[in-house]
Amino acid sequence: MAQLLSLLLRRWYVVVAGVACTWLVCTALMLTPRVYAAQMDVVFVVPGGVASSRTDDTFAQPLINFTSVVAVRVNAVRPSVKLSSPTAELYGLGVREGVSVTMADAGGQWERIFNAPVIRIQAVDSSPERVSSALYEVAGDISAASTSIQDESGVGKNVRIGVETVPLRPEVFAYSRTRTSEAKASAAVWVLGLSLTASAAALSDRWARSRRRSERTRHRATETAAQSATTA
Repeated sequence: MAQLLSLLLRRWYVVVAGVACTWLVCTALMLTPRVYAAQMDVVFVVPGGVASSRTDDTFAQPLINFTSVVAVRVNAVRPSVKLSSPTAELYGLGVREGVSVTMADAGGQWERIFNAPVIRIQAVDSSPERVSSALYEVAGDISAASTSIQDESGVGKNVRIGVETVPLRPEVFAYSRTRTSEAKASAAVWVLGLSLTASAAALSDRWARSRRRSERTRHRATETAAQSATTA
């Protein structure tokens, strides 16, 4: 410990720089803005407006297939975050602004099971208004894609697959820092910052000592060569 303190005192400028950088990182973490998130489902329904999500229903599989086609088309024209698993949330993945458009998946991380004609929309942004706007915009894109695909296929107006949004007014959740999370984050940053500072000071001291030894060796070699020349 005495050697470490002596080293840190010798390389005080490295310590000052490391502490300053650590403090800046902590300050940046504390200034992280609040994030808002919400979710909405777009349910595809058979002609007549009756939702069908049962796997044994005659219309279930055709609806699921059609839902998949719509999801692919929507994702092809707008940026969407890919989720690592069906239960993943954008906020939990570290996304602070963006949307995800995926089919409702009853499977897990290693297996996909699409057993319902539902497209799930998630949105994350810096205000409730922006989140709601993103959800309704994507829902509008899904409805437009559904209409376009059926227009291209020549489907009659009275036998078209419809869409419904659930819920009609999605609840927007706010995610912000807590005192516990702030304390944990600050402690982790200071531990990491001080450890890196001590390592940098040790490396700096080792490099300086190695340089001084090299200079002394060169100086001695020069003196020896000069003495040999004088003797000769």
